[in-house]
Amino acid sequence: MAAVLLMGLVLFVSCGGESPSKVTKHFFEELADGNYAGAVDYMYLGKYRGLDNPKETATGEMTFIFSLIPISLGDDMVIENVKILSENISEEGDTARVKCQFTVSVGDESETVEDNTTLLKDENGDWKVVFNLFL
Repeated sequence: MAAVLLMGLVLFVSCGGESPSKVTKHFFEELADGNYAGAVDYMYLGKYRGLDNPKETATGEMTFIFSLIPISLGDDMVIENVKILSENISEEGDTARVKCQFTVSVGDESETVEDNTTLLKDENGDWKVVFNLFL
């Protein structure tokens, strides 16, 4: 059930000076630690352009969404054992796909999830996570 909720979040990824694989791993590790401000450091913030504080806005959204998980599932969600399985960078070099695997646990239930994360380069040429929520 936790995996279904997590998969309801559409993830596209990219971040500074590091490979798409490293950015993806860092992003999920920050989520696993509950460090949403840290996860936002790896996010593509294009949809927040024009706002006074795009990072603060994105951190607030992520904190709010993940605070709903214990309410809806009755327990905290834990992400662990993040592994990178493969990485493909487009010929143009501005898009990448990283296949990763991690374990999602809620209470006594756990499930191994595979995710194909898309990464984009930001205006500085850094790989960043594009994180779209649809709830």
